[in-house]
Amino acid sequence: MTLAERLRNEGRQQGLQQGIQQGIHEGLVEAIELGLGIKFGTRGMKLMPAIRRIKDAEKLRAVKEAVKIAKNISEVKEVIA
Repeated sequence: MTLAERLRNEGRQQGLQQGIQQGIHEGLVEAIELGLGIKFGTRGMKLMPAIRRIKDAEKLRAVKEAVKIAKNISEVKEVIA
């Protein structure tokens, strides 16, 4: 395999990994949005700009879990902060 082929393959792998990460991020944000809308209505949807700014997938997973178990909107806000 030539150097050019190796570099091309590495570039493809890196691009694929970035695409996977972006898909995970978008899926988590959509799941949170759905949960907030169903559970808290308009008040919950007001949190979406802050949630969209979160880039860390683990933090988004924590927010998703908080939406699932929260009894009120302030419990979700605590996780976002």
